Amino acid sequence: MNWKLKSLIRRSLTAVPGGHHLYRWLTSKAFGMQAGMATKWFRVIPNHVKVMQTHFGPQAREASMWCFNCGATPAPAYAMAVASDRPGLLTDRDNRMSGRYLEVSKRLLAEKGPELAVQSSAPADRVASLLAKLPVCGDAHVVMKEIGMTYSSDHAIAMEAPWRGNIGLMFSTGNLEHFTPDELEKWMAMVKQSMRPDGVLSHVMDHRDHRWHADKTISPLLQYTLSEEQFQQVMGNTLDYHNRWLRSDWVRFFELHGYTVETRTVIPNSPDLVQTDRQSLSPAYQGATDSDLASLVTHFVARRQTAPDPCAARSQSLGSVLAL
Repeated sequence: MNWKLKSLIRRSLTAVPGGHHLYRWLTSKAFGMQAGMATKWFRVIPNHVKVMQTHFGPQAREASMWCFNCGATPAPAYAMAVASDRPGLLTDRDNRMSGRYLEVSKRLLAEKGPELAVQSSAPADRVASLLAKLPVCGDAHVVMKEIGMTYSSDHAIAMEAPWRGNIGLMFSTGNLEHFTPDELEKWMAMVKQSMRPDGVLSHVMDHRDHRWHADKTISPLLQYTLSEEQFQQVMGNTLDYHNRWLRSDWVRFFELHGYTVETRTVIPNSPDLVQTDRQSLSPAYQGATDSDLASLVTHFVARRQTAPDPCAARSQSLGSVLAL
């Protein structure tokens, strides 16, 4: 679907009361358009598991995992049940989880699970035992409980027992960039209460203009050419919003909250893509570094600093720190 038509439909729905939730229901549950997310989860989770293994070493299987904004499919729950021996948590603020994706998630577990089991040093019978008990239809919430997973549409559950202070790895993929700066401040406050002191964050951020996914004739950095007023007109609704943070903004955010950050470019801005001339960037992004513009998708790994950091002690609001 052309991104202009898709955007028009989305803006029309968000203009009516409850339109945001209607759109999520139509795409996730009525039309079943989220099946591809199951494939995506099994493709990206090995990278998050690698972070957990590198961080915790031989004790990695004893770390509980939290999949943040997991989407509509139980696929990440199945992968978590392979990679860890501990109960896991999945949350999604749009409450999209649906039993219609049980079959595709089980099929992917059969295809991709054995490789993940080897990577995570899972018990030899782990994948087979999961496949034996997982149905291809039914209530996804019930199914996940049977394999030790908890699902909630309220992220705040992570601050309650038994999760509070006990989560070892929190991960997400292509999601946090849809949170506003204020929402991310609240998110970080929640994270600090939910994670173990030695817990690790593993998040993949998609910096691309999301209209590019539907139209490859535009630049993936097109959103950075828009003024704030233009951006609000085009992408300021609850479905299209993207905070437009560049890699250096995310690094600054984590560091100000007392984390050390490692970054890895997942998808580079390659010459075969439509390019955005630096001079066409809006004034707010004229100062973007070459490394910012070179990374279209970045994997961030953040760990709590072991010693107090003077920079983290400053009570600076993101509104004043990041010029958005």
